[in-house]
Amino acid sequence: MKIGVAFSALAPPLDKQIMRHIPGLDHFQLDADAVTRLSIRGILSDSETKNARKRIVKAMLKAATSGDKG
Repeated sequence: MKIGVAFSALAPPLDKQIMRHIPGLDHFQLDADAVTRLSIRGILSDSETKNARKRIVKAMLKAATSGDKG
């Protein structure tokens, strides 16, 4: 099964996109918002933004499977 998560200024909040409870989801939302803000302001390049979002997803998956807080 595949699960998709959208990251952008217009994307729904993570808690609306993910049905399963993930510990620390509110912190992941703050991280995603920060990456989006820095990307929009031109502080992060497209590749840096993509890599940061990949790291957030990886941390979310780890938290979902191990119970870590992120």
